[in-house]
Amino acid sequence: MRAEGRETTQTPWRGRWWLPIWTAGLGVVMLVAAALGGDAVAGLVIAASFAVAAVAFAAAERTESLRGIGGVDGDERFARIEVRSMAAAGRVMAVAIVAAWAYELSQGDDGGAFTWILGLGAIGYVAAMVWLRGRT
Repeated sequence: MRAEGRETTQTPWRGRWWLPIWTAGLGVVMLVAAALGGDAVAGLVIAASFAVAAVAFAAAERTESLRGIGGVDGDERFARIEVRSMAAAGRVMAVAIVAAWAYELSQGDDGGAFTWILGLGAIGYVAAMVWLRGRT
């Protein structure tokens, strides 16, 4: 694309179809994972849920909020909303993982299923803080 004498490129994740395709692709991955785990029926339910979400994202042309989520119409306002939403989701996930880890420990397990997630989350948080602090 050319804009006022200079070339601009649009990243794939800013296009209209990236989110529906990504969502449908994740549904297929979950279907395969569930089938490999021996529960193809659950995999089909999960894949169908992802397919419904993919269709909703594909039909988002008339919905400003869904276009913003998909990055198609993302402006500064949506960028701020996205940062806040990701931070809130991260907090919820962190609390859920800590709670699940504590539950596993209380049941006599070693909590190993959650230990590495907590470790990666902590390392990722500290690395992001250091990186972003160094850039400002």
